[in-house]
Amino acid sequence: MNIRNFISFFTLIFLLSILVAAEDETMEEISYALPSYITELICLLLWVMPSLLVLLIMLGGFFYMFGDPVRRNQGKGIIVNAILGLIIFMGLISLTAIVSKMDLNQCRDAVSLGNRDPIADARVNNKPHPIVYKFTYLTREHNTAYFDASKSRDHDGRIVEYKWNFGDGTIGSGISTQHRYTREGTYYASLIVRDNEGKESLPSIVEIIVNKPIEAHIGENE
Repeated sequence: MNIRNFISFFTLIFLLSILVAAEDETMEEISYALPSYITELICLLLWVMPSLLVLLIMLGGFFYMFGDPVRRNQGKGIIVNAILGLIIFMGLISLTAIVSKMDLNQCRDAVSLGNRDPIADARVNNKPHPIVYKFTYLTREHNTAYFDASKSRDHDGRIVEYKWNFGDGTIGSGISTQHRYTREGTYYASLIVRDNEGKESLPSIVEIIVNKPIEAHIGENE
C-alpha cells in the first residue's frame, strides 16, 4: 500500500467517523419550511451516505486483501490484512447499526421541524366609513368596528388562537370580532395569533381613528 492509498484510506475512515457521529447529534431547527423534494434529498443523503461510505471502505479492504497474492503474503501485507480485516468487521457492525436506525419519517421531521412563526394579519371592515390610509380606519364614536383575522396564516401548521387588544384597555378573541369605541381618539388595535405548536406571531397593528359623531342643530326659526 503506497502512501497515497494509505492517506486516502484513513481519510475515508475519518469521514465515516464524522458522519456516524453527526447522525446522533440533534439537528438545528431550520427557520423556514423546505419543499418536500429538498427534504427527501437531505434525508437520503443523511441516512444513505454513511452506509455507502462503510461499504466503500469494506470493498476497498476486500480488494486489497484478495487482489494481489504476492503482496498479501508478504510480512507487512499480513499485518495490513489483519488490520483491514478488523476494519471490515467493524464496518459490518457499523453498517448494521446505521441501517437499523434508519427512519425516513424521523429524518423528515428533523429536517423540516423549524416551526415557523405564524403571521397575524389584522384588518378592519368598517363600512361605509372611509379608509384614511392602509391599515388606518375611520369610525364614529359609539359605532362598531368589525375586526377580521381571516388573512392570518401559518405555513407549517394551523392557527388555534386569535388574541385581540383593541387599544382602549379591552381585549377580545376569535377569527372575527367587533368592538365599540366610546370615546374619540386614536387607538392602536393589535392582533397576535398562536399556532398548534404554541408559537405566537408578532403583533399586527391597526390604527383606528375615532371621531365625534356629527351633531344636527335645528335653528330656532326653522
